[in-house]
Amino acid sequence: MLLSIIIPVYNTSKFLRRCLDSIVVQTYRDFECIIVDDGSTDRSGIICDEYAAKDSRFKVIHTKNKGVSSARNIGIEQSKGDFITFVDSDDYLSRAYLQDLYDYKEYDYVVGSYRTFPAPSTVIVGNEAYKSKNFAHFLRLCNLRNGYPWGKLFKASIIKEYKIRFNHNLAVYEDLLFCLDYINHVESAVKISNANYFYYSPASKIIPLKFPLSKKEVLYLYEEVRKHMAFLSKKWEVDLPTIIFDFIIHSYKDILDRGNDDEQFAIYKDIYPFPSKDNFYKASSISPILFTFHQLTNECSFTNYSNFKAHFKAFKTLYAHWLRDIDLGKQDKLFVILLRLRLYWMWPLLKMLLHIYYKIRIKLSKASNIVYMSDITG
Repeated sequence: MLLSIIIPVYNTSKFLRRCLDSIVVQTYRDFECIIVDDGSTDRSGIICDEYAAKDSRFKVIHTKNKGVSSARNIGIEQSKGDFITFVDSDDYLSRAYLQDLYDYKEYDYVVGSYRTFPAPSTVIVGNEAYKSKNFAHFLRLCNLRNGYPWGKLFKASIIKEYKIRFNHNLAVYEDLLFCLDYINHVESAVKISNANYFYYSPASKIIPLKFPLSKKEVLYLYEEVRKHMAFLSKKWEVDLPTIIFDFIIHSYKDILDRGNDDEQFAIYKDIYPFPSKDNFYKASSISPILFTFHQLTNECSFTNYSNFKAHFKAFKTLYAHWLRDIDLGKQDKLFVILLRLRLYWMWPLLKMLLHIYYKIRIKLSKASNIVYMSDITG
C-alpha cells in the first residue's frame, strides 16, 4: 500500500539533505515523497530537483511563496497514497519511521513519539490503542492539544472525503485545527512509544515571537476549537472543555514594550470571566508571567543584549512581585539567581556552553545516527 510523504520546503537548504537522505533509506520502501518548494530563494529548489532526478519516488512541485499551509494542501491534492504523513524539511527520520507507523495501519490515526535536537529530549506520547468502543478515552486534552501534523499517520481517504485542509489564513495553530478536524471523523487511534522522528528545536526557533496574534485571530481560534469540542462531545457523549492556549507568548514583545498586559487581559476576559488581574496571574495554565519569563531567557543573547535589558526592566516592574510564587525549573532558577546578582550578562555564555555540550552529546549518540545518500552503495 502506497504511503505519501509530504514535505513543505522554504529556504532550508542547510538542513534539507539531512531530511531527504533519511527518507531515501527508509526500510518501508513503497512510498512517494512529494516535496513542495514554496518559492525558496536559496538552493533548496535545486536540492529538491537533485533528489527527484536520482529517485523516482521523489516528486517536486515548485510554487510561489504562499506559506506552509498552502504547500501542505498542494501536497495533499497531489498525493496518491493510501496514507499520508507530514515531515518538516529541517527535521529527519530514523530508518524505521515509516515501517513503525505502517504497522498500525488498521487505525485511523497513528500518533508517534519523537525526539528533539540539538538539545536532546525524548517525548513519549504513550503506548495505547483506542477502538470505536473506547475511543472516548482518547479525547483527553493532552491528546487534543497535540496539534502538530508531523510524526503521525493519516488515512488519505478520510482527509479527501471530508476535504480536510490546512487554514492558509493562519500563521500558527493551523496545524492544530487540521488535526482536530481530522479527529472529528475517525473511529480509532493509537499512540506508539517508538520515537523515530527527530524534531529540530534550537533555542532560536521561537515561533510565537515571529507570529504575533491579533485579538480577532485569538477569538477566531477559540471559537473554532470550541466548535470542534462541541462536535466531539456530542458524537462521543463526553464533556470536553475548550482547550486553553498560551496566546500570551505571541504578544511577549508588545507586553514588555508597552509595560502592561491590559490588552491580553481584555482578550481573556472575553473568553473566561476573570474578575481581576489577580485571578489572571494565578491561573497557571494561562498566566502571562511564566510565558514572558521563558521568552525573556531566550531573548538574553549577545546579539540582542540592548533589547533584553529594556525588556528585563519592564518585566521586573510588571511581574517581579508575582515571580516568587511561580514554580520554576532548574535553568529558570539559575537565571533568576543571575538576575538578582546582576550577573545576567553571563547567561548568553552559559547558553552557548550548554548548546556545545548538547551538540557533542548528539554526535556521540548512536540513536541519532542516520545513513546519508553519499554512504549508500550498490
